[in-house]
Amino acid sequence: MPLTATLAPSSAPLAADADAGEIPPDLASFLGDAPTHPALLRPRPARPHAAALTEAALALAAVARIDAGAAVLTGPLHLPADSRGTVHRIGRCGVLHLPAAPVIRAVSLGYGRLAQRGSSFPALRPGAVRLIPAGREVLLAELDGLAALAVEIAL
Repeated sequence: MPLTATLAPSSAPLAADADAGEIPPDLASFLGDAPTHPALLRPRPARPHAAALTEAALALAAVARIDAGAAVLTGPLHLPADSRGTVHRIGRCGVLHLPAAPVIRAVSLGYGRLAQRGSSFPALRPGAVRLIPAGREVLLAELDGLAALAVEIAL
């Protein structure tokens, strides 16, 4: 047999009037003069490392490519603290080997296209970022017969 419940209608509205900026009277009577919880006064937490790395990799790729329009759209180049950026130029049909590192890394392209060997990930293209976890090595190959410019940001 299914369980059902019936609620008695209340005379006070449960929803606040959004335009008036008020809270419902039943909630106001419950809160009274309660102080604001300290957790609500804290500033927002910092962006995760992956987001900062992704943003920096895209900006560095635009600058390395000397694409002024894309560099302006990505904003000023702010590398995360204690990070380092490396620019790799891959020749025609070349290979980029990124050995295992103890830190997380982000790789983006200024131009070209790189396929990751031994994976089902789609090819890395400009405007995309590949995050490489700590302790993992990656082999990226240029299969189109053109050159590529890759940037790597590591924490």
